[in-house]
Amino acid sequence: MWWLVEDIEDERASAFVQSSMARKIRSYGELKKVVWKWYRANVGRTDLSPASKLCLWAVCERHRAETMSSHDANRYYALMTGMHHKSISNALVELASEEKNIIWLADEENKTLMRRSKRGIRRHILLVGLNKMLKEELN
Repeated sequence: MWWLVEDIEDERASAFVQSSMARKIRSYGELKKVVWKWYRANVGRTDLSPASKLCLWAVCERHRAETMSSHDANRYYALMTGMHHKSISNALVELASEEKNIIWLADEENKTLMRRSKRGIRRHILLVGLNKMLKEELN
């Protein structure tokens, strides 16, 4: 996973995770505790739509320790939330926008960041600021 890096310039504004922090996680429960703390810190934002908040919940619920990301299809998130898959796509675009900068969408193969998901591309959803919170919780 190319988003697991050695050094991060601005941890608060980055979704990259230090590989050393990823190795420090001893259990899945330990990671999920930090992911839910991250969720609570972001879900209270008044500039987010209700659809985006619900989508963010689904992303956090499906966050995986192996990849330090969530990478399910929009249709799966739609099943989880009861929303239409296009509403999920719109919510992800809102969350990944430059103004919000809550998540990053990473293209696994091309090693690039995207503003919106593209059909046929395996994308991962990364949480902005997660590494900083992992450092605070695990150190």
